Amino acid sequence: MGAGVEDNVMTSAAPRTARPDRCGVLLVANLPEGPLVGGVEVGVEMILTSDLKSRHAMHLFNTARRRDPSRPLRERLGYQLGRCVELARDIVQRRPKVVHVKATVGVNYWQGACYSIIARLLRKPTLLQLHGGDLDAWYLEHGRLGRLGIRMCLRVPSEVIVLSEYWRSFVASLAPRQRIRIVPNGVRVDLAEPRTRGIER
Repeated sequence: MGAGVEDNVMTSAAPRTARPDRCGVLLVANLPEGPLVGGVEVGVEMILTSDLKSRHAMHLFNTARRRDPSRPLRERLGYQLGRCVELARDIVQRRPKVVHVKATVGVNYWQGACYSIIARLLRKPTLLQLHGGDLDAWYLEHGRLGRLGIRMCLRVPSEVIVLSEYWRSFVASLAPRQRIRIVPNGVRVDLAEPRTRGIER
C-alpha cells in the first residue's frame, strides 16, 4: 500500500517520534523467507522498509508458514492455537496502540478473524485489511452458515480496510455498521519509472 495513505490511517494510533522500546502498531501479516511472490508479502516488505516502521514504532508478528497440505488437521489446528497464544502474549508484552491484521480469503480469512478477535478481547483498536480480488466469489461459495460466519467476522475489528470503492461497497453490504476505509495497494516508485522514450516505429 502507499506509504502516504497508510500513514493517514495510522497517524492517530501511533506516535510521530517513537522510542525503540515502544510499539505503536503491531502488524500481523505474512512475510516468508526467500523471494517474495505474493502481493501481500511484497506490501508488508514495503511498509517495513519505509519510514513508517520507525515513525509508528511498528513491529511485525509474522504469520508465515510453509504450506504443506499433507499435514494432518489435528497438527494444523494445534499449530494455529499456539500462534493465537503467541499473539496474545505479544500484545500483552508490547502493549501496541493498534493491531493491524492483514488477510485474504480462504483459511487466511479465518486466521485473520481469530487474530482480530484476540486483539479486541485484549481491548486493542484493531484494523482488518482485506486483500485479494475474489472476496465476493469466495463469499458466494459458502452456504448459509458460512456466509453468516464471514459477516460476523467483519463486525469484529474496529475498522476494515479495503483496496477500492467496489470492495468498500461489498463489505458495507455484509457489515452495514462497520467503519470502512479505502487504502489502495502501494507501488514501488523506484521500480515504476515513467517511460522516457517513445515507441520505436
